[in-house]
Amino acid sequence: MLLIVAVAVTACSGGSASPAPTPAPTSSQAAVVAAFCGRVDDLSAQVDQLQASPGPRLAREVAESASTLTEQSVEVSEAVVSEPALTEQLNGCTERLQAISAGN
Repeated sequence: MLLIVAVAVTACSGGSASPAPTPAPTSSQAAVVAAFCGRVDDLSAQVDQLQASPGPRLAREVAESASTLTEQSVEVSEAVVSEPALTEQLNGCTERLQAISAGN
């Protein structure tokens, strides 16, 4: 599943030539993205472990974790779609998740 987080930026046309400043991400939004990216890192470590010592139980856990994270990525992206810096960070994490899911 290819997940690309798209950010739509709209400018208000109130006679001003410059766009409104983007508010700084809240600490809770940043924490959500950081936690998600940490879970992707954990999954990557599980994949490394699985490659070093294959087994059906660990393979099942890895598959379940990848599926759960893929679902969560949609929820997280919706929470930070208005925050370009967090969206960029999340995109990096979802790209790593995609690579893991694809076996790369």
